[in-house]
Amino acid sequence: MKQIIDEYNVQKADKEDIGFNLFTIISDTFYRENFHRDIIYEFLNPQGSHKEGNKYLMLFLDMLNISRSLFKDAIVEKEYTIENNRRIDTLITDKTTMKLLLLKTK
Repeated sequence: MKQIIDEYNVQKADKEDIGFNLFTIISDTFYRENFHRDIIYEFLNPQGSHKEGNKYLMLFLDMLNISRSLFKDAIVEKEYTIENNRRIDTLITDKTTMKLLLLKTK
């Protein structure tokens, strides 16, 4: 048994981080009701595994004709809880400019 566990740990350690992978976001391990939210969140999040910083967030703001300067220090949160345990699918805030965007996905 110890040999099997040791082999497993070696194989697990050998796996490389492949970085951003859209297929891990949309796999069956994620709930279908959150499918679109998870994809949108991952792209808009400057800390996302895509390692592109705020690139996609800025393109999204451009698409909405919202000034990039309003969200230079944006924080993107997924499933933000508000009163009565209600949730916002994706919340984008900038504490410097005191601006926010709420995203509801279906």
